[in-house]
Amino acid sequence: MSNAQELPDAGNSSPPSKQCVEDGSYPCPFSGVHCQWKGALKTDVMDHLKKHHKSMDTFQGEQILFVAHNTDFPGRVGWAMNQKCFNADFIFFLMKREDPHFYGFVQLIGSKKEAQEFAYKLELSAKNGTATKSWEATPRSLQEGNSFAPDCLTLNEEDAMTFAVDAKLGIEVTITRKILNDTIKQLETLNLNEVETKKSEATEQVEAENLLLKSKLEEAKKLIDELNMRVDIKEAEYNKIEGQNKKFFARIQSLEKQVQLDSGLINKLKKDVEKAEVKLSDSNYDSEEKISILTLRLQDAETILNNMRKKVSTDYDNKALKKENMNLITANEELKSSNRLLNVSMEELKDSLYSSRTFYDMVVEQSQQKIQTLEMHLDNAKSQIRRMTENENVGAKCNEELKEEIKALNQKIGDMEQAHKSADEMARTQQQTLTVAIKYLTDQLNEKSINLKRVESAREEHHRRNLELYEVLEELEVRKRTEHKELTNEIECQELAGVLLRNQIVCLKKDLEKSKAAAENDMEEMRKKLSAQSELLSEIQLKTEKEKEEKEELLEDGYEVFEF
Repeated sequence: MSNAQELPDAGNSSPPSKQCVEDGSYPCPFSGVHCQWKGALKTDVMDHLKKHHKSMDTFQGEQILFVAHNTDFPGRVGWAMNQKCFNADFIFFLMKREDPHFYGFVQLIGSKKEAQEFAYKLELSAKNGTATKSWEATPRSLQEGNSFAPDCLTLNEEDAMTFAVDAKLGIEVTITRKILNDTIKQLETLNLNEVETKKSEATEQVEAENLLLKSKLEEAKKLIDELNMRVDIKEAEYNKIEGQNKKFFARIQSLEKQVQLDSGLINKLKKDVEKAEVKLSDSNYDSEEKISILTLRLQDAETILNNMRKKVSTDYDNKALKKENMNLITANEELKSSNRLLNVSMEELKDSLYSSRTFYDMVVEQSQQKIQTLEMHLDNAKSQIRRMTENENVGAKCNEELKEEIKALNQKIGDMEQAHKSADEMARTQQQTLTVAIKYLTDQLNEKSINLKRVESAREEHHRRNLELYEVLEELEVRKRTEHKELTNEIECQELAGVLLRNQIVCLKKDLEKSKAAAENDMEEMRKKLSAQSELLSEIQLKTEKEKEEKEELLEDGYEVFEF
């Protein structure tokens, strides 16, 4: 609800000067004689209104029911309110002139370009709902001033009386954006089936492309699985070959160790043979020396025998010779015994030599057999080593082939991954484009749905108001019925009272003659009373003049008075 304010006269108000527009300053919306303020747009204007024009009420919302009190107040008077909506400030002015006419319009605290973006509607309805009046226009800006122009709501006093109740005039102020109205109209004319068909076509395309991408991905996964299976098989074969190679290397190492042991045994046998040969050579040398000594002794003995024989032949008879002969015989016997001993020793030497030779031959044969077996083992080991080397070469070739196949498989996998990545990128790009299109369509649908919801809410609000009006009408009808019943009862009572009055009139006629004298007396008394009332009226006129003077003094002290 708004308090009544006297607003400036239309004749004294004008649009802002060029200097104000050029330097960016604007005057106060209540630019009359008593407010010469001017300031920046939007920022300082509202601060000024809040500080210096506190009597103006502020309301929030797009639709406000404004009630002006004391519309039967005589003379120039005005009402104003601040309405906040759409992040903007609007001022609704209702002015009464001496015509008497009421003028109503909305002014935007902003530029003319900003004001063109909005529209306002003023609606009035009578109490009985039989009469309604509305006005639609574009809000004015501060650049246009607040002078009375043809683009405002105009009411004469009779119309204001029909719409007012107990000197209270209710006006519904609705502010809207023109863009929203245009979009609502477009939404009303737009065929939603086309949007749904486009959306369904887009979703079908997306689903088809998703199915193709899924099939391609499944094929790529199958190929990757096959390649992984082949890689696993090749890896198993490679692991088997590596195991065989490890076994061959272990066998080669064991054979090498055995060869080393056999070579050690051969060296030992060679050393034993060399020792036996040394022993045999030493024994042969000793036996040969002994034989040579014995042969020399035999030769010496034979020479001695020959000499003795020669002496015996020459000096047979000599006794000395006999003694010598006896000595020779003993010596011969000793020689024979020694010869026997030599023969025995020779036989023993021969036996020992034979046994040593046989043992040497046995040792040599055994060593040769061992050497042959070791050579056989070495040959086998060499053949195995050759086979192992061949197997290693084959394994190396197989490994190289496997590595090449693995490289080829890795290249194929890389190609497949690149193709998969490219397909994923294509799918992502397509999905992004589709999502962008879907988002655009969904945004449009959301905007349209929001606008439709707004339209529906507005329709619901209108329907709710209609229902309220119907309820008010029903209440009025109920009141009319009750009043009609009361009136009928009153009429009946009045008829009865009329009958009684007739009877009383008859009686009164009789009494009139009697009361004429009293009436004349009463007339005189009434004349006296009228003279007293005239005196009272003169006193009342004096009081009204005093009140006007007091009002002017109050206005000069701080009450807002505006002249147009």
